[in-house]
Amino acid sequence: MKLIASINGEERLVEVSASEGREVRLLKQDEEKSADLVETEPGVYSAIVGRQSYEVRLEEYEKGDFGIWVDSHECRVELSDPRRLAARRGTAASSGLLEMKAPMPGKVVRRLVAEGDAVEEDQGVIVIEAMKMQNELRAPKAGVVCELRAAEGDSVAAGETLAVLE
Repeated sequence: MKLIASINGEERLVEVSASEGREVRLLKQDEEKSADLVETEPGVYSAIVGRQSYEVRLEEYEKGDFGIWVDSHECRVELSDPRRLAARRGTAASSGLLEMKAPMPGKVVRRLVAEGDAVEEDQGVIVIEAMKMQNELRAPKAGVVCELRAAEGDSVAAGETLAVLE
């Protein structure tokens, strides 16, 4: 899963993959740092970066807003999902028509709603499979599905309009 992390005001792309533990990669233009994380107790992790070991404590202040302590040094981190940001951007403001666009190229594996259905904010609309991972696109606002432009089984390009909400 890729997230955008604002770390003390500086944005970085963070990639998290789960296996036995978790691998976290911080990506910045020409720089990449990777860490292996293992949760030792709730909210406390052992992190290995290269040959260095760190104790990392995590405290969630609000949804998506965290305080992270690495060996007693604190930093503030805000996490956001770029797929949700892309869906929220759409082509209109919170009122009127809003186009939900594919955040990445993939294949539509499931339509969760039909044209004319009322949807609540954050309700699943379409599921896209990309790189063997299924991603559920959720409605960025409550409304009615005016149009579904992609059928199950269709291949879609990044930025292609999949659904229109009113």
